[in-house]
Order: sequence, then structure tokens, then C-alpha cells
Amino acid sequence: MGLIIDPYRLGPASSAISLADQSSSTANASTYTFSSMNFGAASSDRYIVVAVGAGIGSFGGGVSISSVTIGGVGATIVRQQAANVSGSGALSGIAIAAVPSGASGNVVVTLGASHQNCAITVYAVTGLLSAAAAYTNSATGASPSSSIDCDAGGVVIAAATGRNTGGTTTWTGLTEASDFSLESLTIISSADSPFASAQSSLAVQASFSASTGGSICIAAFR
Repeated sequence: MGLIIDPYRLGPASSAISLADQSSSTANASTYTFSSMNFGAASSDRYIVVAVGAGIGSFGGGVSISSVTIGGVGATIVRQQAANVSGSGALSGIAIAAVPSGASGNVVVTLGASHQNCAITVYAVTGLLSAAAAYTNSATGASPSSSIDCDAGGVVIAAATGRNTGGTTTWTGLTEASDFSLESLTIISSADSPFASAQSSLAVQASFSASTGGSICIAAFR
């Protein structure tokens, strides 16, 4: 008799993540439509995760993500964080939707108030056991940092926004995927990494080269 392998004893395959697209806008608006964004190869188990960042000149009501649609599908906002940076606002967030078909589509981000600029980073993720984030965290600060757990075979995605200057972002704990410097006012960046082994209290930090402060959101999926 040949060798019989029980696939269930080996456990589920690891999740896979790929950077699909990224875009930014310097329009003053409360709704940003990013047209014809690449979603990567279609797959029955494909989820699209969007990291969102936005900057606003005056911190107050409405520094929030109201909704995100991805290829016409309403997304779940798994985490968002706003920071008051010397009276201006730095907003970051992460949203996910099941989008199994289509090579591209529009991503529409609706904010609670008119912002000065906005940027998104689009990831295609397959092999997830659940669309719900297993863990999330967020923080504010000059170089915002937080920690997060991640199950074996999972992926971690982060979004960060800094305010009041242009510049670049240096990431600790994850691999940078995008970095926007908009109007010498807002730095918006995203980072991600897959993890074959479980992570406990993984330290993640976004260090802005010149910003006076900002926000970070982190989500782990499995």
C-alpha cells in the first residue's frame, strides 16, 4: 500500500499577500474615488485589503473613515485611528472585502469631513481562514508604535499617517509597501509582512523623517 497522507494533520496552508496597487489624491474632498485599481489575479478565496491614510488641516469632528467600497463591495473597516497633531489631523485605517472576481475596480473612500489629501495601498490576500481580523491595534505619537499578535500562517498589515510636513517613513517590524509625501503636509505609508510562525507582541513602528506626529493602525489576519 502506498503512503497515505492526511492533509488535515498538516494544517491549513499559509495565507499569501501581494501588493496590488497604490494611489493618492491631493483634492480637498470628503469622498475619494480611486479608479481602476489593480486587484491582482482573481481567486475564489481572494480578499482585498486597503490601507487608508488622510490628512486634514483642522482636527475636529469628522476625522474618520465613514465607509470604503472595493470593486463595488462594501468593505469592513477593521480599525481606524485619528491623531490630533498640533491642531491638524492624521487619519489612518484598514478595510477588507471579499472580491473574488475582477482584475481591477474602483476603491471609494468616504470620510467624515472634507480632508486635504488621501492615499490608499491595495493588497490582495488569499488563503485566509476568516475575513475578520484576528488582532488589531493602533496608536498615536511622534513616531507612532504599537504591538500585535499574529497566528502562524497569517499576515500583518499596517497603515500610518504623519502630519505638518513632507518626508519619508521608516518601518520597524514590517516591510514597507508604499510611502507618499503629499503637499508638504501629509506623509501616508503602509507596510506588511507574512508570518509562517506565530508572533507574540510583534513591535511595529512608523518613524516619520520630519513629521510632528501621526497615527498608526495594525491588523493581523488569518
